[in-house]
Amino acid sequence: MNTKIDVTQSDGPEIQPSVILNFLVKRCNEIAQGDYPKIPFVLRALGLAGLAHDPELYNKCKEIMSSPDFTKDEVIRSSIDIFKIALEGDPDRCPHQPQSSGGKDGREPDVKACKQFLLTGIREAKLMAEEADYRFLRIFEILAWVGLRCRADLMADFETLCKSSANDPENILQEGREILKAALFERDRN
Repeated sequence: MNTKIDVTQSDGPEIQPSVILNFLVKRCNEIAQGDYPKIPFVLRALGLAGLAHDPELYNKCKEIMSSPDFTKDEVIRSSIDIFKIALEGDPDRCPHQPQSSGGKDGREPDVKACKQFLLTGIREAKLMAEEADYRFLRIFEILAWVGLRCRADLMADFETLCKSSANDPENILQEGREILKAALFERDRN
């Protein structure tokens, strides 16, 4: 799978890298305490998107996440350390050029990767709603946007929901989850 996230695209939701990095520090700490075999693909992709402003940290994180020489705990702890180092700087300080832009080069999005983003979006929306913690609502929107690239027929529904419920994060999570579920389990309407 070769899906890269561009958090600066004008046609998708924009998000500050610091939001991604803070979210990942939280989730990676939870993963470290749980019984997960590794950092999930979607979170690794988000991590690289959040580090795109700093090529040195980006490359270091990519190497650690993709190397078979590190244990799960080493990967998680090293990733958290890299995210924190990036946060100590000012990751939002200047516009950055992402390493690459998925979907902008004429290729169709990877359906398997889109499904992973949809599943992660559904899971994150559920957690956010249960915790009534909407700090990372933009993360859900990014996950949905990337996942729905394979379901253009539902992308407009999601974008309309986000605009019409801009002041109602609970509704975005609830209705957004239903759109993502439809994207996973219903046939394409096109």
